[in-house]
Amino acid sequence: MSQSATRKSNSSLVLTATAPPDGVFQSAKVFEAIRAGLAEEGKELVNRIKGVFAFKVTGGRDGAEGLWIVDCKTGTGSVEFGGKGKPDVTLTISDVDLLQLMSGRLNPQQAFFTGRLKLQGNMGLGMRLKEFQTKFSGKL
Repeated sequence: MSQSATRKSNSSLVLTATAPPDGVFQSAKVFEAIRAGLAEEGKELVNRIKGVFAFKVTGGRDGAEGLWIVDCKTGTGSVEFGGKGKPDVTLTISDVDLLQLMSGRLNPQQAFFTGRLKLQGNMGLGMRLKEFQTKFSGKL
């Protein structure tokens, strides 16, 4: 796996790789579940969601940050770590909060209004995050 790391001015580690290193992000299993779900029923999900999500995950091990692009707009969908695609909506959330959100232990509305979940871009598409929650929360 090719990987490089750079330090931002606030000394957090920003990872750029084709896949996140093992153990850096607890929420990596969320994206593995989404990837597996897209492999099984991607065409159906793409027809329902019709959008590209960027998940900017903060607070990984040693302050690492990562970016996952979940494309539910073309073909049967895809999940890419460190992707360069143009998202319709960007969600910024901590590693722990993302895991809790997707497993149903954190209310999305509460997370948004308390500042734990930040949305940029198409807010309506951001509301379709529930599609992932209901489909994959049992697999986490």
